[in-house]
Amino acid sequence: MDCIIVQQKLVDRLDYEIDTEMERSPSTPPPEEEALINKHLSECAACRREYRLLSFARAAASAEPQVTAPAWFYQRLNIRIQDESQSRAGRQAVWKLAYRMIPALAGITLILASIFVWQEAQPSMTTPQNYDYVFVTDDVAQRMLAGDQDDITYESVLAALAERHGSDIK
Repeated sequence: MDCIIVQQKLVDRLDYEIDTEMERSPSTPPPEEEALINKHLSECAACRREYRLLSFARAAASAEPQVTAPAWFYQRLNIRIQDESQSRAGRQAVWKLAYRMIPALAGITLILASIFVWQEAQPSMTTPQNYDYVFVTDDVAQRMLAGDQDDITYESVLAALAERHGSDIK
């Protein structure tokens, strides 16, 4: 057998040994293949060394006593797992709601913005046009100049205002 194939089979052999110790039932390697691997290991020092290196971790682990966790560890672990699953479920519910609400809120915002822009673009009929008071016509300008020749008194100001508002009412 080729060394590369044997080294690959050695890994499979170690996996099979671990699987049988863990009470799994994988397919048993064929006996003729085992015999070929054993024959190659007896003849090839490099593959024998590779097999020892690969099996060293298993041998070292079996030499140490098995560690068992105290009962309180499992109780605390279960509590933390339950707490985390409940908080995760809450977060997921919020995110699902947010994913449903975001398009609806965006649509409402777009509609309101469109209405606002449309109303601002329309000329308003209810607001008075204050442009009349900005521009002074020629006859008003002449009357103002004529009024400036006299002294400004309280009565002249009231008369000018009455005249001005009187002409707007007509």
